[in-house]
Parts: sequence; structure tokens; C-alpha cells
Amino acid sequence: WIYGLQQNCLNRTNLGLVNTGETNKETNVFRIEIYNGETGLLTGTIDEIRVDARKSVQFNSILKQFAPEIEQAYVHISRKSGSNPFLAFIIINDGKQPGERTGDGALIYSIP
Repeated sequence: WIYGLQQNCLNRTNLGLVNTGETNKETNVFRIEIYNGETGLLTGTIDEIRVDARKSVQFNSILKQFAPEIEQAYVHISRKSGSNPFLAFIIINDGKQPGERTGDGALIYSIP
């Protein structure tokens, strides 16, 4: 679980996954469930996200892409297959879109 995702007039959130490749060369396959931070209801699912060993993937402005109707959210990330350890992270960027405000970002990560 990662909490604190935002998409509003001040901030936007990217979400990323890293397959460490520490155990073997397997691809990890993930599912991300997006929950509305105000209601707790499931509002979106991203399925079959494939991340090869020693690689990463990042979704820019994840809420805008997959749950545009909400401003605050949290996600549940589950590994469906693969056995490599992984990291999940979000970056909260200053500005509704690139080039607005300072563009600074804050990193929050999870080691499941």
C-alpha cells in the first residue's frame, strides 16, 4: 500500500515499480488498484504490468491517466507472478503539469 497520491491544481503524482533482479532474471508482473482517498472506493485497476529483471517502469500523472475523477488516492500493488524483490515509489511533483510552479518533487517509496 502507498498513500498520498495527488492530482490537483498544485500537484501531480508519478508511480513507479522497480524489479531488482536480485534473485534471477524473471519478469515480475503486477496489478495496481487505485482507491479514492476520500471514499475508500476502488476507482481503477491497472493489470498485467510487466517489469523485466533490473528494470523499472514509471506512470507519469497516474491519477490523470487511470482515475481522472479523483484528486486524492492510495494504491495497492500486488505481484501476480515473478519472484524478484521489488520497490514501489511515488513522486509528488509541484505543479499540475510539467513546467508549472517549481517542478520540485518529493519521493515516497515502499519496500514490500
